[in-house]
Amino acid sequence: MLVNVLVIAGYGQDLNKIPTHREFVIESYEFGIRMNCKLAFAIGGATNPDFPERTEADATLRVISETLRSFPIPMICLGKGDTSADTLQEVKKYLEKYNYQVDELILASEMARSTGFDMDGLFAGLKEMTKGKRFILHGWRFPETNEEFQNQKKKLLLKLLSHRYPLFRWLRYLPQTRHQRKVAKIKRQ
Repeated sequence: MLVNVLVIAGYGQDLNKIPTHREFVIESYEFGIRMNCKLAFAIGGATNPDFPERTEADATLRVISETLRSFPIPMICLGKGDTSADTLQEVKKYLEKYNYQVDELILASEMARSTGFDMDGLFAGLKEMTKGKRFILHGWRFPETNEEFQNQKKKLLLKLLSHRYPLFRWLRYLPQTRHQRKVAKIKRQ
């Protein structure tokens, strides 16, 4: 079956605390509706070590269900993976398992992380699944500082190397885990 696919990256398990996160999810889903998507994915793993049962994908799905009360586009919740590469690989596995053919692909992500997310989509094999003529990267500006953009630029080389070499893949998880623990500690206070 040939379909337009929307993938919404999750950022945090409690999207009610930062209104722009909710706006990002809602606007991305509505963009998918306007682009005639027939299948949408909420992705993102359990990133808070204090709540391993909660995933970013679940939070994204919850925002859509609370806001829209219906799902004009069927929404698949994939809460596996520790990095964007892992979560995008889950999307690819799902599409292959159910024999979906991708006509157009829309990746919705935070703007500062959009380049890395785009790169992960390439290496996960999602882009090569696209049979149509369009791939759309839908970036959303969260309350990010220029420092956040600079930090994401610095991570790009490690991200690229992590797709080619197992050692760098392992190294990619170190700052990810440290960041998740730091955010959990801040939320506890």
